[in-house]
Amino acid sequence: MLLPGALMAQARREYERPAMPTVNKSKSKHPEVLVYGSGPDAYAAAVQSAKSGCNTLWVWGSDRVGGELISKPGIQQINSNAHMDSGIWAAFLQKMLRSSKPTDSVFAVVKGRFNPRIAENVLEQVADSVVNLTYLKNVQIISMSSSGKSFDIVLSNQQKLKVRAVVDATSGSSLFEKTKGGTKLNGLIKIKTPYTDDNAHDLFKTGKFRTSVAGGAIAGKSFIIPMEALFPDSLNNYFATRNMQGIASLLSGTIDDAPLLMMCGQAIGASAAYCAFFKSSTDKIMPRELQGELITYGAALIPFYDILYEDPNYWSIQRTGVSGLLQGRFKQQDGYERCLFLPDSSVTFQELEPVFRKLYTRSQIWFADHQGLTNIKLKDLLGLIKYLGSRGNELDAETEKGWQKRFKFKGNYDPEHLLSRRQVAVLTDTYLQPQPFSVRIDRKGNFQN
Repeated sequence: MLLPGALMAQARREYERPAMPTVNKSKSKHPEVLVYGSGPDAYAAAVQSAKSGCNTLWVWGSDRVGGELISKPGIQQINSNAHMDSGIWAAFLQKMLRSSKPTDSVFAVVKGRFNPRIAENVLEQVADSVVNLTYLKNVQIISMSSSGKSFDIVLSNQQKLKVRAVVDATSGSSLFEKTKGGTKLNGLIKIKTPYTDDNAHDLFKTGKFRTSVAGGAIAGKSFIIPMEALFPDSLNNYFATRNMQGIASLLSGTIDDAPLLMMCGQAIGASAAYCAFFKSSTDKIMPRELQGELITYGAALIPFYDILYEDPNYWSIQRTGVSGLLQGRFKQQDGYERCLFLPDSSVTFQELEPVFRKLYTRSQIWFADHQGLTNIKLKDLLGLIKYLGSRGNELDAETEKGWQKRFKFKGNYDPEHLLSRRQVAVLTDTYLQPQPFSVRIDRKGNFQN
């Protein structure tokens, strides 16, 4: 088995190549989304917008790509976001090591000996391969103006464009000054609901965590970014990734910013694509549609430190966490504040009942008929699911069949078994109709069933 240093050396040999002359990857498709900038946030926004089905033009504004990832020569170390890498950021780390699977151990190896030269090559290689994505090097935006539901843009190569959405991923959000009607406070772009340092705790109290579009940890503290924390207060279809109220407080100007920038960039890229694809506007974006798109492309929404990316139940736990059926819990561990799911802990009906009543009105009758239940047995949860979904005893047989093979649960199927948080998350995510995550919410995180 190769040690981490040997793995990175092997990847370096495979990725390093002679310097190539400056070229532009160009396609003959009319762009719908324009991304401006060359950092990790620009990369994630451009890739996600293209993957979401929109013709995307990525204007670097320079001849190199990478921003914070390549700002210093030599081997670097990324200390942020341990055990919480996901989405386009995780895929990028996986490609840097040429690993066949995305795992937390792979991510740790790359972040522990981060090679900027490999990173720059991977970024460009991915950009070369993504369908719907065109990029331009050494080109700047000269002017930008809003015209109805689109933006008129002139590039330094004299090219004129009309796009439906713009992502400004420049270090100073330079395009904001070219817009009309935008508002700044203390030099930062005014945001609808700015992120605050106590945001994660507050969001779990108010329910706004259900609108999360990114989650992770930086400087030893977990964060959850609600959807509206990324949207400028007064501009439709203009999106920024930096110099925003709230988010700016998390950035240190070092390579440790890269995971946060990519995660926010991915969410913003999906938002811009939504506006362009549906010919809509920022104020029409609804959380569940945006979150569903992000999950499709591997982005985690709740920063559960104790759930590995390769966990077979990872996505069921993510959907359950952001649905609110089972919330994360904050605890101090090794001097760090971490958001935990506690998968092996027990669950009580007292914890589930209030959320069930909001998600499924009919559950009130079932709970009234089953008063006195405390810890949840398998037979009781299946009974509740059968009642809500008008299912028969075939559900018991289906669950027994999938207990170890499909769900990867430990132990044998037993109707009297006391369920863990992991098992409740997986079974409700699999069998409840509609799925808890599928129940619509408004932009404040309130249920709309």
